[in-house]
Amino acid sequence: MAIQGQLGEPSPFPVDYLSNEATLAVRDAARLVDPKYPSFWILDPYSAQGLPWSLVESIIQLKGEYTDKRGRPVVRRPEIVVTLMTEGLQRNVDKSPESISSTLGMPEPDWRPLFDEFLSQGANTRQALVYLFTEKLRGFYHQIPVAVEVPGSAGNVVYVVIYCSSSDAGTFMGHVWAKPRFSEWQREIWRPQAKRIDKNKRIRRSEGERATLQRGLDDFPGR
Repeated sequence: MAIQGQLGEPSPFPVDYLSNEATLAVRDAARLVDPKYPSFWILDPYSAQGLPWSLVESIIQLKGEYTDKRGRPVVRRPEIVVTLMTEGLQRNVDKSPESISSTLGMPEPDWRPLFDEFLSQGANTRQALVYLFTEKLRGFYHQIPVAVEVPGSAGNVVYVVIYCSSSDAGTFMGHVWAKPRFSEWQREIWRPQAKRIDKNKRIRRSEGERATLQRGLDDFPGR
């Protein structure tokens, strides 16, 4: 499998590799999780259509409820990192609103007025979509998600990485520690790599080769 090749050295602990359609893979992975203990999910779809809200919520609902040492009730939800493919979503707001409904888990009559209201307050299309998505997460986690815009090699924002945790400490670290370092990573590592990947894609297209997952892995620096 491609992912095993990327990992390099064998893991010091047991690893289950699950390869399946996303909904089935999440179902199988959920069986391995004890909701009372921490779990960390990275949801990184190829496009927004590959990550409907129903799939996100099925992970969020893997909550554990217990009482801490002080007798207080605790609800633990999985920590998640979501890649929200905003570039594609922006194109589909009017062209294919049903795809927006799938991503947000809301029918158009529910999200459209909120979207238009946010635009009237000065937000752009991307900001409005990210706001609606993060507000959905906030309704479950009762924390403000961390959202970081990631630009492509041309400088335009291609996607937004969103982190959410039900833990006060996790949320604090995301905003105060991780977010500044993510910006540093974008500047020092990601942008040079993105330019190299784009260059390789152009070369492959000119040679008549198809873009595939394995080609993308081959093009990724450090492989």
